[in-house]
Amino acid sequence: MEEFRSLRRVSLGYRISRLHWLKSSLVDRWLGHTGVSQGQVPYIAELFDEDELSQDELAGRIKVNRAATARALKALEESGHVKRRENPDNRRQKLVSLTAKSWAMKPEFLDVIARMNLALFAGFKDEERTTMLNLLDRVMVNIEQELATGEKD
Repeated sequence: MEEFRSLRRVSLGYRISRLHWLKSSLVDRWLGHTGVSQGQVPYIAELFDEDELSQDELAGRIKVNRAATARALKALEESGHVKRRENPDNRRQKLVSLTAKSWAMKPEFLDVIARMNLALFAGFKDEERTTMLNLLDRVMVNIEQELATGEKD
């Protein structure tokens, strides 16, 4: 048991996981009334950036598997936030776009993202914020490179 505790004290993965759950709780508190959960935020954000993407494009941009994307989009469709239609150029492909309901909540959505950044960086100096972002970018590159190796244990 003590060995596990000592591993946690130096574990970046533990801290990232804990940060994710804390952030999820806050986003759910701030956006819960809209029917959008933390896990669905990246999909809506991508579609605000480029409305109408294929499910595969969304999965690739968010870096999650296609099954998880299909589940998230099904929930977003059921809550009236996205609509899917068959791609006329490739009938096996679904194109996803935002509904008027989602477009109407864009100002609130952007406000929540801004509030989250303020909460995450409260008490940080500008240089500390820049350093933190740069370090996290490096960590993400490391993980992306590890995933790209295609090795399975």
